[in-house]
Amino acid sequence: MLFWSVIQVLIKVFAAGVNPWETFAREGAFSSISADKLPFTPGSDCAGVIARVGADVSRLKVSHSI
Repeated sequence: MLFWSVIQVLIKVFAAGVNPWETFAREGAFSSISADKLPFTPGSDCAGVIARVGADVSRLKVSHSI
């Protein structure tokens, strides 16, 4: 079941990437990411279109490219 909030958007992702910062973080280069913050999930860079918007979202609309 998908948890949904009135302030969220759902993105249909067409492309995703891992940037250098995420690679360094995965390798333990940053002390700010400690074991209690794991698992660390890289891949927050993405491109796609908005598939759904929460009721309180006003600036973004379904089908907008991001």
